Amino acid sequence: MRRLTPLLVLVVALAQVCAQPAIPRHVDPEQLKPPLPDPVVLTAAYEDLARIFLAENFSGAAHLVSALLNLSAPSDVKFILDRFHSLIQEEGVLLNYSKVGLEVARQLVLEGRLSEALTYLENVTLYLAKANITYLSLVDASRAIKGRIGAEAGGLLGSLLGLIATYASRLEETTALLGADLADTQLTLSITPTTAWVGSKVLAHGYLKTLRGDPLPYKRVILVLDGRKVAEVTSDGLGYYSLPLQVPYIYVERIHAFAIYLPSGEDVYKYKPATSPNATLYLLFVTPNITLSIHPEVVLPGDTIELSVHVDPPVPAVDVYAFGEHFQLQIDNGSAALTMGVPAEVLEGTYTVVVSSPANGTIGPASARGTVTVRKLSLSISQLQVPTLLSPLASTVT
Repeated sequence: MRRLTPLLVLVVALAQVCAQPAIPRHVDPEQLKPPLPDPVVLTAAYEDLARIFLAENFSGAAHLVSALLNLSAPSDVKFILDRFHSLIQEEGVLLNYSKVGLEVARQLVLEGRLSEALTYLENVTLYLAKANITYLSLVDASRAIKGRIGAEAGGLLGSLLGLIATYASRLEETTALLGADLADTQLTLSITPTTAWVGSKVLAHGYLKTLRGDPLPYKRVILVLDGRKVAEVTSDGLGYYSLPLQVPYIYVERIHAFAIYLPSGEDVYKYKPATSPNATLYLLFVTPNITLSIHPEVVLPGDTIELSVHVDPPVPAVDVYAFGEHFQLQIDNGSAALTMGVPAEVLEGTYTVVVSSPANGTIGPASARGTVTVRKLSLSISQLQVPTLLSPLASTVT
């Protein structure tokens, strides 16, 4: 019998240890959208508005402005945006009324209905005067837009100014068609003091006379402040007028005012309407300084963060926006703290925390923002297989 002892070796390979790749970081667009509107998109919208206005498509402009009024932003920036877009909306209405009024007045003149034409021309005079003052407010508001967001509205302002000039020229041409020998009038307006706190009182005063210097007593004068009719007053026996006005709660550097005289009754056949030069009123209000501290700044889902808020001068409360939630935080002696949880299901990324305080009396709106970065642990899984050694077995072949 021949003995055969082959060596049976079973080799078991070790499994290679491999680390599971880190979970890719994802960004939730709703959570990470910037707190401020995109300046490029906003500039493009203003350029579109400029083209629409130049085409005198006022309904199309109104539709686009309505969309702009729905933009989201922190409360202080939202105030600036809403003011600018509301002024554009008002300007569109005034220019549309001017265009239609001029068309109707011209047709009435051609039909010989001069009294009716005069009424329309008086209204157009008021519309254009308001449009002019609204334009000045738009210029100021556009500076705030550019400073806070970076969006440009120069083309839009240019188109609006061009329409005002065009309609003013048409007004002059249509008035000349009347052929009436109307006396030119002159109206002035001053505001005292020229700088005042929001909510306080100022005095509007001026005089009304013909260009020859004859006073126009007991005539109705309309006062317009920040593009809105705020009062009517009657001139005295010497053509002078004065009236106290309350400064509106508008948190901008300055606003503009003007006065307008529109003849009525028999005066429509004697005197031309008059608009005063613009008067500027500089506004005073306090903008709080908000300081926001966040600890820690890098967290895991389900962790907690501590927010520390300081407001100078103190306000009653502030609004906190974080992770899609809204909290109202009461301020005690200028400070407040908030402990809040990071949602367990939140995705990785950098999240913005916004603290804002609304306007209240002489205190204007303000905001501060910070960021929190959410990380997830990278999970590594290693598999280790221990080799199994089998002893050689003796085989006997017979």
